[in-house]
Amino acid sequence: MIRSRTIDPSLWIKAAGALFLAGAIACSVVANADAQRNRGNQEEEDNVDRTLSAAIGEPILEVQELMDQEPMPTQQILQILNGLVQRDVTAYERSVILRMRGGVYFQQENYRGAIDDFLGAINTGALVPDESNSLRVNIGQLYMVLDNTAEGIRQMEIALNNGATLTASLAKLLAQAHAQEERWQEGLRYAEHYYQNVPNSDKTYADFSLMQAYYQQLERSDDELRVVRASLDYFPGNRTAWQNLIALFARTGREEDAFEANKLMYLNGLLRCEDSSRLLNLAQYYSFYENPYRGATILERNINAGCIEENVRNLETLANMWRQASEFGNAIPVLARIAEITGDGENALKLAEAFYQENRFEEAARWFETALNRGGLDEAGDAWVLLGTVRFELGNRQGALQAFENGTQYGDSRRAASDWIRFVQGQIRAEEARVTRLQQVRIDECRLTLDQEADIITLVGSPEDFNEYGQPIVDVPERCERWFNENAVQIRQPNQTDEEAAAFAEGQIEAARQQAEAAQARG
Repeated sequence: MIRSRTIDPSLWIKAAGALFLAGAIACSVVANADAQRNRGNQEEEDNVDRTLSAAIGEPILEVQELMDQEPMPTQQILQILNGLVQRDVTAYERSVILRMRGGVYFQQENYRGAIDDFLGAINTGALVPDESNSLRVNIGQLYMVLDNTAEGIRQMEIALNNGATLTASLAKLLAQAHAQEERWQEGLRYAEHYYQNVPNSDKTYADFSLMQAYYQQLERSDDELRVVRASLDYFPGNRTAWQNLIALFARTGREEDAFEANKLMYLNGLLRCEDSSRLLNLAQYYSFYENPYRGATILERNINAGCIEENVRNLETLANMWRQASEFGNAIPVLARIAEITGDGENALKLAEAFYQENRFEEAARWFETALNRGGLDEAGDAWVLLGTVRFELGNRQGALQAFENGTQYGDSRRAASDWIRFVQGQIRAEEARVTRLQQVRIDECRLTLDQEADIITLVGSPEDFNEYGQPIVDVPERCERWFNENAVQIRQPNQTDEEAAAFAEGQIEAARQQAEAAQARG
């Protein structure tokens, strides 16, 4: 998963901060003199003169009029305000001047200057608590825009400690900021405040994702599941929500529930042709949960449609599913294709066995002979015994005797024991196929877990969470280290030798890096 696939968390906070701040700064401009005089008891308690002298009021009114112009003549405004700030003015007048100048700096995207002026306005002591708190929240957002998220959080929490109201929007911003800082426990109360005080019908999918991220990081799986299910209630067609549900089930050892969720995605049309790996995973899930016929049907349909690549590995998976389902007639064209592509003896032998199971003895005999001539068979004795069996069925008794004679060179291959040998070796093949499926399920579970972690890092991670190619750096669980590297790239397939795995890993890692670099170039 690369950073360009989702919203950069720093941009997420900047966007929220800029929108909130723009409105807040507009509200911080000086009210008219009558409104100032009507502040009542709060002014009397402050004992601060909250009026403007004529010498200051007139240029302030001029500045307000200039601010209404399009485009705003910022340099002219700053020239007036810079002159005013040099005068001998009251604390309240200074607070007004600094707030207005800070607002102009904000419009110029001079956020550092805006922060200094807003802090200066607070430090005059002329602001009432509501004004001071509102301005400090603005300051916090500006710090976040400058990527100083920790200081932004501190400024906002000062405002809260001084009596500012924790609104839903402020809680969301603080939750996002704490997530970016990976201060999950501290930020939980803000995330929950927002989540609990905004109706689910008013939430975006990102709101559900934010709450889910907190619960996932704090390992509160039951709460995480509650949030994911709620997101699906309101966004039933959101593929990411379904994938999060599947990943959660897999991460918590609920593989059968993960399988059921995968089925629902497929039945609801949420798995598309471009989701080749997920379609393949679904087929393998069916096979693992004792429905190989359904798995093979899905796999074959998507190979024929071009959604899943027609390579030897996928064809072998399909053939094994048909054989597991005892649908040897369906397995035959698949095995014939594999035998044609590879040209090796083992795949020719598998095809011969399929013909034998279908009582198509002439084809079986031809392919048993082909397999033995190609060589490289793991069970050559069985091949000779089976060849003898089909020759006998065809009435070629001399040919059968010759095959059985060759079979005696490999141990227990007498004709009377041939059916039993086939039964035992069928059990061995089934067990090997099960090990392969278990390994594939583990790979699928790890992929879902690591993709989820990569999504979280992409959403809320800091620059050090990514490598030089823009790939997220994930914490690979011990059970997954055999199959994936720290960038969530698969480095080994089931039953690969170390040499095969090394070649496979090299190709995978290079492809993932090229994809990440391409994404960076587009970004």
